[in-house]
Amino acid sequence: MRADADGHLIKSRRVRDVFDYFLIEVGETSMKQVDDAVRAYIEKRLNDPARQEAIDLWTRYRHYREAEQKMTASLTDSSNQSSLDRMQLMLAQRTRLREQILPDVASSWYHDEEQADLDQMERMQIGADNSLTPQQRQARLAAIDSRDPTLMKAQAAGNQINTLSQLVSTMQKANSTPEEIGAAVAAQSDPETAQRLQQSLQQEADWSARYTSYQTEREAIIDSTSGNATERAAQIAQVRERYFPNPAEALRAQARDPQ
Repeated sequence: MRADADGHLIKSRRVRDVFDYFLIEVGETSMKQVDDAVRAYIEKRLNDPARQEAIDLWTRYRHYREAEQKMTASLTDSSNQSSLDRMQLMLAQRTRLREQILPDVASSWYHDEEQADLDQMERMQIGADNSLTPQQRQARLAAIDSRDPTLMKAQAAGNQINTLSQLVSTMQKANSTPEEIGAAVAAQSDPETAQRLQQSLQQEADWSARYTSYQTEREAIIDSTSGNATERAAQIAQVRERYFPNPAEALRAQARDPQ
């Protein structure tokens, strides 16, 4: 998260990505803990007015996500509409929710997704149109695909992605190092992809190593007879913060802790 020259929050798609990163932990930990972690993350990185703007945006984003889930559930339970009608209604209601709750970021955060959803609905309409010949149906579907260069590129790269995924999985099972995996990926793709993958693997290996050390200290505190349960919990929290100063990483560690 960043502020502009006047100290206001830059409400880029990156902000939504940060929020979503924390929300991944919902289910493994409580929403209260996620909310506390996001607020701590914001407090550490931003000053006012950007800080207050980020907290306000986070609060509204949470409300939007909750409203979207309720709306989707209610439409899914409705059996008196066709799947195409339900999808059309869901897209319209979801767009309205975004405009009502997140008017300042609705376009910048969701434009591409909404266009992809509309394209998918158009594909469904074409598939349901029995008046079209197979040739007409194929031509119309191809016209939709041609509007999305990203999709065309992704389809062309699909086989390579599957190949690389299998390669990485095989090498991980063989306990290959991130450097070895990166070199193998570079040989079959490009240096940039290999570098990103190697960095990701190294970050995960670093996190796992820190978690192992943290668990050793955590178990020692639990096995200790000194102090009461509240004091031991406070000690564990201090150890966790030492190994994981990033609130998101600390939340992930806490979620993985044996109960």
